[in-house]
Amino acid sequence: MQDNYTTKGKHLTIDSRRLIERWKKEGKSNREIASLLGKAPQTIHTEIKRGTVRQCLGKGRFKEVYSADYAQQSYENNRKRSVKKSSLTKELKEKILHYHNQKFSPDKKQASTNFKPAGQSIEQRSEAINLRLENGHYEIDTVTYESEKLLLACLDGSKE
Repeated sequence: MQDNYTTKGKHLTIDSRRLIERWKKEGKSNREIASLLGKAPQTIHTEIKRGTVRQCLGKGRFKEVYSADYAQQSYENNRKRSVKKSSLTKELKEKILHYHNQKFSPDKKQASTNFKPAGQSIEQRSEAINLRLENGHYEIDTVTYESEKLLLACLDGSKE
């Protein structure tokens, strides 16, 4: 069970890496360092693995030491490589800019292939209908009530 507060999703800074380096030289354990920084012990373990370098002591003798500067450099290199490369090629970029400059829009509405015009305009009807001389020419009007109720009014246009 862990007693200290740990922040999730926060990256270590160069200052916290320098603190880790100093405390490791003082001989503190990973758990002690984790509680001092308010991080999980696994974070400290991973950070020490990332920043450990071999120092030559002479005549084939080496010592493994944590280096904050090396860890920071390693972190920055890993961050650069973690970004997904753009799939935008030079040709595709030029084509997009061409269409953008021509004021084309991907949201522009396309004409429907099944479009049917509304029919004959009321202004184009024959004069006999306007004068109401013949039976059978109805005037229709609709009225909508509330949500689903509808009234249909039909009127014969003749004067008889």
